[in-house]
Amino acid sequence: MCAYGQQNAFWNFGWLRLPNQEERTSLPSTSVVCPITYMVIPCDTLSQFSEDDWVRHRSSLRYFKNLGTIFKSYIFGGLILPIAALTCWSAVVYVAFLYAPQYGLSVHVPMAPLSNTIGAISLLLVFRTNTAYDRWWEARKNWGLTLNRSRDIVRQGLTWFKKEDTALREQLVRYVCAFAYALKAHLRADEDTEAELKGVLTESELAHAMQQKHVPNHLLRMLAAIVHQANLLPMQASSMDTNISEMEDILGKSERTLKTPIPLSYTRMTVRFVMIWLIVLPLALAPSCGWACIPTQVLVSFCFLGIEEIGIKIEEPFSIISCEAICAAVKLSCEDMLNSYDEDVLVVAKPGPVSFAVTSTV
Repeated sequence: MCAYGQQNAFWNFGWLRLPNQEERTSLPSTSVVCPITYMVIPCDTLSQFSEDDWVRHRSSLRYFKNLGTIFKSYIFGGLILPIAALTCWSAVVYVAFLYAPQYGLSVHVPMAPLSNTIGAISLLLVFRTNTAYDRWWEARKNWGLTLNRSRDIVRQGLTWFKKEDTALREQLVRYVCAFAYALKAHLRADEDTEAELKGVLTESELAHAMQQKHVPNHLLRMLAAIVHQANLLPMQASSMDTNISEMEDILGKSERTLKTPIPLSYTRMTVRFVMIWLIVLPLALAPSCGWACIPTQVLVSFCFLGIEEIGIKIEEPFSIISCEAICAAVKLSCEDMLNSYDEDVLVVAKPGPVSFAVTSTV
């Protein structure tokens, strides 16, 4: 758990005040700002789980903890305006219900239409959330493959490149690490690709990369050139090229997820249906609940709109996934393999003389 979120007012109460530009740029690497609302996404959402995290996650105290932090939830923060509007509307309906009979008017509707349509709303919300989760999970699998392919191609390069090709091995590691960071910046609107790659590539490599229109694709092309320059055996070159092709697939799948939302007509219909249902709700509750229709409206609105809000949040998964942690894992793994290369070579046993055993049969 990041202590940063507990020490900054705009973090804990992000729904009251959005962080300014200076605050957004000062966020730690484990925090992300939503490119649409510029709201800060919690550190614990972005962190990869450790064993201790899983223990806390399964704890029976989670019921009380999650209930106590409801007003700090970034889901609640995204819903404060519509919930406030619906609360005011239910108060107006209740006041109208009290005084309308004096003028011979009736301000209420039967509960039957709402009861008959609740099933349709549930199906819409479930389908919306499940589809958004599928997009999130596909994106997470792609980022997991980024880590796996990065480790694999570096392992192959360190094993198959000639011992004297030290500069080529180092360049291979730099470009593999750079691809992960460039992919992260490519998928997020509020990140600077040049800033992400500074310190990963050399100055000349960085300057050349920033001249390209599509930086991640350029880095993959450079990886292919490095493999070609190593003059490997055809089978070895083909195996490394397969890893590069899979990284290209990861790039294409990520771009597809980013550029193709769930059909907008479905999203809009879900929102319209839910909002109309919630607007009519206090008209049906006022006769039986009285003033309690107001807190009831708040609770029901939070539940329904919260489910819809979760679908919206995870539909664009790259601001939720822990890309920072995965990029750091790529860099740590690849550089560690490179740094231990000389020691690894010494540990491997040298091949002994080949002996042939002659056997005779009688």
